[in-house]
Amino acid sequence: MKMLAISICGAFVLGIAESAPARETIHKGDVVIVPVHGEVAPSLLTFLRRAVKTAENNEASAIVFDVNTYGGRLDTATDIINALNQIKIPTYAFINTNAGSAGALIVIATKHIYMAPVSAIGAAAPILSTGEDLPATAK
Repeated sequence: MKMLAISICGAFVLGIAESAPARETIHKGDVVIVPVHGEVAPSLLTFLRRAVKTAENNEASAIVFDVNTYGGRLDTATDIINALNQIKIPTYAFINTNAGSAGALIVIATKHIYMAPVSAIGAAAPILSTGEDLPATAK
């Protein structure tokens, strides 16, 4: 079983180790590492859909989402959760630093969750753009 990483900016598929040579394809049985870094935004949704489709079409044995995000848009997180719920192969989330807000919601949509020491998950409640809590009627 080989581990591959799909990169949002680069040659698309790279070996998991920094020194590993670049790979152009995913082979049957590979474990694919997909970064979920930065802001949860529509571009992340597009990237994740493409990464998942590539992994499934090439019969990867699993997908590991490498998570480091403070969150972002709730509507995008909802769309990502819906996409993750459709995946046919095992999914894992590895929180290497932080899975806050919308990131926490994405993580709990995977089948298995692992956390690095001193990583964090949580604070997954909607707030106003000003940082204030929602009014009672909106809750």
